[in-house]
Amino acid sequence: CLEVDTEYQNTSDAPVSLKFADKVRCDNDLTDVSPAGSGQLAYIYNKWYNSAYGVATPNGSLFTKAMAEKPKLTDVGIETWFPFKGQSIGEPVRLAPGEKISVSRVLLTGDDIADLQQQFASITGNQYPAWKVKVFDTENNAIAGAFVFAKSQKDELVSAALTQPDGSALLFPGKGEFKLSISKSGHDTIFQNITVSDQDGGSVATLQPQTLVSIHIIGPDGKYMPVKVNSGESKVPKILRPFKRAEGAGNNWYNTRTTFNVPVPPGTYQIAFSHGPEFDVIFKTVTVQRGNREKIDVMMKRAYSTPNWIVADMHSTHNGQRGYQCRNRRTHIQLSWFRN
Repeated sequence: CLEVDTEYQNTSDAPVSLKFADKVRCDNDLTDVSPAGSGQLAYIYNKWYNSAYGVATPNGSLFTKAMAEKPKLTDVGIETWFPFKGQSIGEPVRLAPGEKISVSRVLLTGDDIADLQQQFASITGNQYPAWKVKVFDTENNAIAGAFVFAKSQKDELVSAALTQPDGSALLFPGKGEFKLSISKSGHDTIFQNITVSDQDGGSVATLQPQTLVSIHIIGPDGKYMPVKVNSGESKVPKILRPFKRAEGAGNNWYNTRTTFNVPVPPGTYQIAFSHGPEFDVIFKTVTVQRGNREKIDVMMKRAYSTPNWIVADMHSTHNGQRGYQCRNRRTHIQLSWFRN
């Protein structure tokens, strides 16, 4: 953690207004944030990158406002306001000539919200009841990397954690009644209602086995080629998440190996393999049953050459239902997924 102390002084001869607040800013359209209102810990969570960020006031308090349902780029993140002279929370403070104002807070970073809550408890010396969730599949295999979220009856995010290799995750939602959601790509999502008291408690969750498509793809020379998985139409279900990640973004998937697995919901998919305008587009259709792994083998074929071109970047050009990008003379492949 990092303690940050800030002091402002009005050195002018006239009163000035000051926005007495911090802003925790993260891109990627993050909306998993702490409940609005007064408290001592405000946080924002990026579950896909195993990263959480928090601002805490161990010896004071702070105030946050509710995030807009669909925030604009300039509104992404959360503001943490600090009280001063009883001013209305969320409003600028007024400093008289020569007047000073200061605030001390702690910046926390961790893997998830529960990690931040444990750090905050360690700083303050306060202990909070924990709720331990153990996640397995129907064959009793522990599931690592599952998302476990705890929300209040008002649908506010009060704690969240990622399961460990043994399938366990610790949450610190406080006392009361909460709703848990447990999920992982390729598995499914289940919900639980829990009641947390003064004592530690726990529950067990069972997810369906993971469903996968295993892809083996090579170039004409039989060697590795990087791959992208993409859906070109907005009406296609977003089978992968999130939208801004190198591997597994929306319906996109980038690989770093010749053979790789893509977790998907059960269903039938049309997959388009492409590598710019110089290569043929290869289409494959695959049906995946729950808990199965279907294999696909592909060898890319060159259609023609453009020896006088160096590079052409056509970005997100979509061709009707094809939905594939065209990039000339680049080591770039894109697969387009369409769920029937």
